[in-house]
Amino acid sequence: MAGIPVIAPSDLASFDPADTVVVVMADFGLYGEAIVQAVAAQGPFPVITPLEFDTLPDLLPLVTAPTSQAWPADGSGAGEAAGWRDVPAAFGRVLAEVVRPRTADAPLPAVPGHACLLIGSLSPGGAERQIAYLGAGLRRRGWRVTVLSFYPPMAGAENYVRLLEAAGAELLVLPSARAIWGTLTRADWQRWTPALRLGCPLASFMQHAVVAVQSVLEERKADVLFTYLDANNLVGGMAGLLAGTPRIVMSGRNLNPTHFPGMVDFCSDGAALPQLFRRMLNCPGVTMTNNSRAGAQSYASWLGVEEAAIPVVANAVDVATLKSVDRKAGERWRRHLGLGPDQPVVVGAMRLAPEKAPLRFLEVIRRLRDRLPDVHAILLGDGPLRAAVEDARDALGLDGTVTLMGARADVYELMLAGNLLLQTSTVEGMPNVVLEAQSLGRAVVATAAGGTVECLTAPLRPYVQAGQPDRLVDGLVSACTELLSDRRRAAALGAEAAALIARDFSIERMTEATLAVAGLA
Repeated sequence: MAGIPVIAPSDLASFDPADTVVVVMADFGLYGEAIVQAVAAQGPFPVITPLEFDTLPDLLPLVTAPTSQAWPADGSGAGEAAGWRDVPAAFGRVLAEVVRPRTADAPLPAVPGHACLLIGSLSPGGAERQIAYLGAGLRRRGWRVTVLSFYPPMAGAENYVRLLEAAGAELLVLPSARAIWGTLTRADWQRWTPALRLGCPLASFMQHAVVAVQSVLEERKADVLFTYLDANNLVGGMAGLLAGTPRIVMSGRNLNPTHFPGMVDFCSDGAALPQLFRRMLNCPGVTMTNNSRAGAQSYASWLGVEEAAIPVVANAVDVATLKSVDRKAGERWRRHLGLGPDQPVVVGAMRLAPEKAPLRFLEVIRRLRDRLPDVHAILLGDGPLRAAVEDARDALGLDGTVTLMGARADVYELMLAGNLLLQTSTVEGMPNVVLEAQSLGRAVVATAAGGTVECLTAPLRPYVQAGQPDRLVDGLVSACTELLSDRRRAAALGAEAAALIARDFSIERMTEATLAVAGLA
């Protein structure tokens, strides 16, 4: 980059820390700590990333004086940060300066055209599942689809990859910092300066992300960009505006970020985030959706806009895949786990994290066992509370009553081993597992968190519980008792729910609704 030598950390011993700067091109979030330790072992060298504006232009002449003029001297780099004390005002000013004009009456893109879908990575999560469904649905409608991610697909996301590849979608890992900044020229710097200016309030890795997404949108000449989850919404919104993408649809997949501590750390002023989003939403062709009314209300309040400004596009279920699950699999799992054919079985499928309340799940099972001594529970999932869940299960004397199965690919087969799904969340968007359990013909008992009620079919809504924690647990226990004591009724309710889910929550319906929001139906 501008003549900076590429060397191994061990070679630093031959350099003087007084006139040497280490510029890290690798992913600093993933490898930064290890790199800093390796460098520190060689001496007190300053370590920076390529996007640290307050430092880089001043330090580069120490390393490469002959070519330092390739870096801007007009304040678009280091000087930019000084004008961002009032982040919303500065963002609005830069937005007006660097984004090409957009008009509300601009002609629509060709339909079907080229859609880019942005997600952090394809991983075994709910938002990732839905973006895979959207990609497949768009392909069925004749759209060219490119799914953009910052990292390769993760373990557990194989089904999503297969679905997208079978549909003919392109899966593209965005250019790394090394790929973009490792061969920087004056022309490159001029090209990316607007993105770096607009992304000034973001963490450095997200400034790079804006550049990476913009580069692909321009290269692919995307007609519409769909982004899922807030960090991607922020990056994608900026990149899409800079690239001149005609339609940009950002999507919140839960309640607003204030419900998730640490989720706003990617901005230098977390309190300014609503205003940044609102300024982008004021641009023609830019929309934000949510997957539940509860989520839309939450975002509207946070953003300071009318609820109607956040359209709701409900999650979808892959009905064909769920219909293909072997119905005998549940019986086989019962035999494998030593459970009788008529034994009452409750299934939980969740990330073992605070918002999913897995400890509440255990408490419900403990009280339920007092009423139905032969009840058994299967808990699927993993997460940061795994150890706490294991300890609590043993402390409550549930080691013979609750089977912890961890994260698995055969969740649907294990759901069929149960009589009902128990969901105990405190915070939810539109829980995929609740939709899928119904599609498999299983009754659901759930809390009223977020958009849970919205994705339950009418026959099962009486089994949704709300209230203070202890009263809530009692309500969940009573609902489970009622359904497990009359399993014929539970099966009938599940069968009715499956038909309604197939009608109202298909991939085709979700795709159509998403295109309608973008004005492209």
